[in-house]
Amino acid sequence: MLFRRFVGLSLDQSIPDHSSLWRFRNLLSEQGRFDRLLTQLNNQLANAGLLIRSGQISIIDASIITAHHNRPNKTALNSLSGFRGPL
Repeated sequence: MLFRRFVGLSLDQSIPDHSSLWRFRNLLSEQGRFDRLLTQLNNQLANAGLLIRSGQISIIDASIITAHHNRPNKTALNSLSGFRGPL
């Protein structure tokens, strides 16, 4: 659904398959246009403030996870070192 919205296709229009996209990319490369297109796209993203530059934070994960409240101390870790588990 996001791809359809991104490229402006309605639900009744068919989407291109992977080989169509691959052939199109190869055609752009063969004609020397792929790098120019990528540069143009990156320029537009940079002008809109959407391009991540080196040294900037690129991903922030705000997932909530369950974690232990306390880290085990050295005594607890040492007491587990001889544990071999069930046979």
